[in-house]
Amino acid sequence: MGGQIAVIKKHNGKLTGTYGWTNSFSRVTESVDFFTDPDNETLKKYMVVGDQFEDRIVADSYGIVLIDYDIKSFYTINGYSAYLNVLTSGIFMDEQDGNPSPFREFFDKSLLCVRSRSFEKDKKVSDIYTNLDDMKENFESLDDVVKWMDGDRYSNSIIGRLRNGKGNSFIKLPDDVTIHNELYIDFKKLGWESYNFSEDIYGYLELYDQLVKDGHKFSDGELKQLSDYVHNEDLDEDDEDFGKSFYEIVKYKIREQVFTDLEI
Repeated sequence: MGGQIAVIKKHNGKLTGTYGWTNSFSRVTESVDFFTDPDNETLKKYMVVGDQFEDRIVADSYGIVLIDYDIKSFYTINGYSAYLNVLTSGIFMDEQDGNPSPFREFFDKSLLCVRSRSFEKDKKVSDIYTNLDDMKENFESLDDVVKWMDGDRYSNSIIGRLRNGKGNSFIKLPDDVTIHNELYIDFKKLGWESYNFSEDIYGYLELYDQLVKDGHKFSDGELKQLSDYVHNEDLDEDDEDFGKSFYEIVKYKIREQVFTDLEI
């Protein structure tokens, strides 16, 4: 069903945002232009549908998406979609109502990859991204990709040919290891970084750390809004581990950094 989410764009140092809908944002990333043109029409139309805001990073209802065109980084925390993967119902059809698949351009430009995610005893072990261009023996056309996506996309048996590109060569997996394979836009080949944080207080603290590392300076108002959001959405249920709110933890981090800088 989806819900409202804060979508924020950064370009030329300026932050602009809107409170949009999770479902419709999935369509925004289905164009190479989304990654190459900060003023692409699809994103431009999306950003004016809901209530707009400027110069701040906030979260709302289902979470947050931030697209930083200045350093080519995509950040998200939400419980609905990873957005850069293309596992969306009905999207793999080569034609939809007579129209070409939105991913034909990605396929033609070798901008699709398979993410092979390994789990050991339900704990994630590793992610391996393999561009479809390295698997031409298995995926010679978008039709081949569609057939795979419509088939047993989570099968362990396919991992052999995904890992080494040889159709009949399989890798023996230990009994307690499973593999999930998903189709993704190859954002790394486009020169982008992607960050998908967990939907809890830990994820928001990691988002804070990454954005500070990437040059964002949070205002006190931004930190308080995020802290209120985390608390109101019950994302800090494990807060007793810290004994402090998101805001208090971040302020402590800031004080520690000040002392560290002074010592240096």
